[in-house]
Amino acid sequence: MAVLSRSLAPAASIATGLLAVTWSASALTGTVVDLSLPLEYAGGHNESPGAIQFKDSLSTTPAVRSAIVLEDGKIVASYFRDDVEPEDTGPVFSTTKSWISLLVGILVDDGLLDLDDALGDVFPDEDGTIWPEGDHSFERDVTIGDMLSMTSGLVDPGNLWEDMDPDTMGGGDLTDSLAFPDIGVKGEFSYLSVSNILSYVIKERSGMTPLELATDRVFPGMGIEAGDFKWEVNGDGMQQSYTGLHLTPFDMAKFGQLYLQHGLTSADNRVVSEKWVLQSQEFKTDAEFGMTYGHLFWLLNGGAWNMPYLGSIYCAMGLGGQTVCVREDLKRVVVQMTDLTEDTATSPTVPFAATFAGMNEITSFDVEEGDEQSQKNGGETSAAGSFHSFATASVLVGAFVQVLLF
Repeated sequence: MAVLSRSLAPAASIATGLLAVTWSASALTGTVVDLSLPLEYAGGHNESPGAIQFKDSLSTTPAVRSAIVLEDGKIVASYFRDDVEPEDTGPVFSTTKSWISLLVGILVDDGLLDLDDALGDVFPDEDGTIWPEGDHSFERDVTIGDMLSMTSGLVDPGNLWEDMDPDTMGGGDLTDSLAFPDIGVKGEFSYLSVSNILSYVIKERSGMTPLELATDRVFPGMGIEAGDFKWEVNGDGMQQSYTGLHLTPFDMAKFGQLYLQHGLTSADNRVVSEKWVLQSQEFKTDAEFGMTYGHLFWLLNGGAWNMPYLGSIYCAMGLGGQTVCVREDLKRVVVQMTDLTEDTATSPTVPFAATFAGMNEITSFDVEEGDEQSQKNGGETSAAGSFHSFATASVLVGAFVQVLLF
């Protein structure tokens, strides 16, 4: 391990529509672990007061398959339902979006792509074989930055749920992908559930598909090998951009740790710049429901939900409660994977079960703090109490969970 420390980056003040909160994106400080190796278990794993509460809380939520808490790069708590093997893979749905954000960041770092590049710049189509027929000036003017912040004005088509064929969902090829979204209002947050446009952007500017780029630049440093994961493709053989990855909870945790380490997979190997990581977690737009949005990452602030002990958190989130959340001041990563059912797809609490249990600032995963922690957590700010507090905010996020389609 290596320990790096740098100063704090400036904080950004934002308004959520509920109350003013401050989102702080901090520069790297803390332990850097080698992500090419298996994650280590901390001494006293699952024996601390926080770990016991974490497991007890999740055991009352049957849909949760697995969950992990990392602190300082080590596993301090983990939960696996009795019928689940720790190395089982599962669909992570829209968590895929945040992996795409990482790959876009690599191209930006390499000078191959700029956030101000418009889709018409990436796909000029001088011979008229790429863009669909008709006037697509609106789509041509959409920038990469617009797509990352969900302010492009591209919205889910009204018939999205009529045909869920993976060959065509989001677009069966480049032309179909460009034609797939409907047009809304540019500059306003509008969550685009499925799209394959950014996969073709990556291919156009790098010469590699998202899978090829990740295999070349990301997966080796994270110890992820072929067979450890699955990435669904469209009929063109292109990896889906906004859904489609299947991962283990350990790989999910490594992704969160990669961001906590600000793009380092080890002390001497950088995957993406620290600048990009900080940009990804910076406020780009108000996403409503007490949440805001970065570059294909959700930003949560406990103050907006009257739970200040949750602090500032940024998350990759997928349908039904597939989450990777990072809280930098606590140096924690919390991962959750769930079964996808009708209930979990619309539940206001299940998607955040592990996050609220594991990100509480007074929940200790230090075995030596047993008695003191038990006294501290006697009230509503215990892990279990976080669920009670969150129930008061469910009216805010219930609608959000329903728009988090993938």
